[in-house]
Amino acid sequence: MPVPRLQHRYNLKSGVEKQELVNNQITYKDVFSLSYLYKLMHEWVVDNGYASSSDDKFNEVFFLQKDNPATGKEYWFRWRLGKEPEGGSKLFKYEIDIDVHVLGLKEVEVTQQNKRFKADKGEVEISVIGNLIIDPETAWESHPILKSYKQFILYRLLKKKLEGHQAQAVKDTERFLDAVKTYLQLPTYLKEKELGEFWAKKTQE
Repeated sequence: MPVPRLQHRYNLKSGVEKQELVNNQITYKDVFSLSYLYKLMHEWVVDNGYASSSDDKFNEVFFLQKDNPATGKEYWFRWRLGKEPEGGSKLFKYEIDIDVHVLGLKEVEVTQQNKRFKADKGEVEISVIGNLIIDPETAWESHPILKSYKQFILYRLLKKKLEGHQAQAVKDTERFLDAVKTYLQLPTYLKEKELGEFWAKKTQE
């Protein structure tokens, strides 16, 4: 089976601007729990307003599982998530695109605090892109007057507001990355670990 191609979220409508602010990848190869990692990421995006807790509304746009007794299981899944800023601004939207690829996953047993647990061993790659979308519903672009002054208003009169939304979109994406890194015990950039010690274990007790 060929490797599935990455899908772009949009064929952007005229007037919609996408600013890619964060593009980072986490690579980890060791013992972890895939089900726990999936739950961690799922609960983070739900708790932070990027996705619905309802499974039928959760925007997982792709999922693939391949089983190989010799090399282990392989997974691909992709989430395309977004939310409006606090206050309900229609001019901006925050988005996080998450692509996960798991290779060579095999079940193992580990000992933790003198107890044995089932876990997984393999390699996981998590690609995360944080975007700021400007005028996602083309409200300004379709307005007969505002359309002509959109760039001036946005990059002059609303410059500080724009910079504030850019900073918030970056912060959200980096907090998500930090939560995953904390769980996998990888170096993080934030002064305080995202979600604290609740996520800071590799296997589920």
